[in-house]
Amino acid sequence: MDVSGQGCDTTTFNLVNAITDNEYQMKIVQTTKNRYSRLSFGEPALMSVPAGTYKIMSGTCSSHGYQDLNYAFIDKWFEPFEVANGDVNYLGSLNVSAAKGETHQSTGDEVVTRLLGMGLNKKPIAQYGVYNFIELESRAKQALVLNYPDLADNLEYAPPQARINARDFRRFVAKTYEPDSEGKKPKAKDARKVIENYVNSGGIEPET
Repeated sequence: MDVSGQGCDTTTFNLVNAITDNEYQMKIVQTTKNRYSRLSFGEPALMSVPAGTYKIMSGTCSSHGYQDLNYAFIDKWFEPFEVANGDVNYLGSLNVSAAKGETHQSTGDEVVTRLLGMGLNKKPIAQYGVYNFIELESRAKQALVLNYPDLADNLEYAPPQARINARDFRRFVAKTYEPDSEGKKPKAKDARKVIENYVNSGGIEPET
């Protein structure tokens, strides 16, 4: 597994075996000089695990001098995936984009914004991660050739299946943040709860 287009010094993913509850950690280290470019990559992480059913539970983007960023909802985004004895699976290169919506900012927030000298923004943007795996198999095979050359010919691209449709998710986020009949945008906490329920349901919109 690796990452594509993310400006992280280190990206860490935690996986769990659905049967044994054993946890495993994949650590992907940035290797390109321009880590803020869409062409930036993390060095593919290699990990040996027993045969079984696995699930991505969490992910963290860490960069020196910055607060760690968590991949929100990633544990709900993908279905569990199978690893059989002898499999050499490439999950893919995780690509992250954003679903956005404009939210309501309270008077108190506006005061804080002024005090911080950041200017007044009455329409702050809420962003949610949109995840998909893309195939950069040549990088994965190169990593195997360097470390486990006898396994390279057995490599197969086997990305976890997404539970959430990216296009539908972007549309739902935008709709959630639309103003009501009086022209008022939703509060951030209320909108986030709606989005969270949508993700927890596997992308099923609530009945209205």
